[in-house]
Amino acid sequence: MDSTVVAAIIGGVFTVAGSIATVLITRHIENQDKQIMSTGRRALLNGQWRGTGTSYREGGQLLSVSVVATLVAHRKTVIGHFRVQYPERDGRPAQESEFESRGGMLHDRFLKLDYISKNERRIQFGAIMLELAPSGEVLSGKFVGYGVFSKQIVSGNIELKRAA
Repeated sequence: MDSTVVAAIIGGVFTVAGSIATVLITRHIENQDKQIMSTGRRALLNGQWRGTGTSYREGGQLLSVSVVATLVAHRKTVIGHFRVQYPERDGRPAQESEFESRGGMLHDRFLKLDYISKNERRIQFGAIMLELAPSGEVLSGKFVGYGVFSKQIVSGNIELKRAA
């Protein structure tokens, strides 16, 4: 076999192996602070959750939004899809935003998620810290992030109840 062909094959093998190793190492680093979730804990988190998020706007005005979340728990990570319905306000019609989230459980009862808008044209992202109630039916906590409509950092409360 020609030495250039052998060199090309070896180079290709190392390129593929290097890419796979990079993915595995990156995942390990991202997940090292997350706990392995039991099958029961994963079953509690999996499914649809519904509730509200509330935050205070300038002037002390309360803003309440409807939230629907679908969570899928894996061994160490939780992947989520959030749909947030904003009411009509300040002359703007009611709007909806969708977010992707990723995170994990800490100390077997806290769920920490980072979220980002699915709409790449919107600068909207943040973090959510939720506590799972002993009943397994309620997730409640706080969020902080950048609001695309308010054009500033927003924070507030969120409470979700198991829907399905």
